[in-house]
Amino acid sequence: MKTKKITLRELRELENLTQNDFAKLLNIAYANYNKLENGKSKPSFSTLQKIIDLLKKHNLTLDNLIL
Repeated sequence: MKTKKITLRELRELENLTQNDFAKLLNIAYANYNKLENGKSKPSFSTLQKIIDLLKKHNLTLDNLIL
């Protein structure tokens, strides 16, 4: 059985948020979020925990996320 894969951008779009709004939700700078979404950096542990909480809201797990 294949696991549904979702990108950070798709998760943001599920939340109906702009990059700036999503960055604020994660409590990080817009520039840092943009790097995350474009695969130029990896999230810190605290940011990753916030992303996991949002995934749970959509019945997804970290296994579903493509970073």
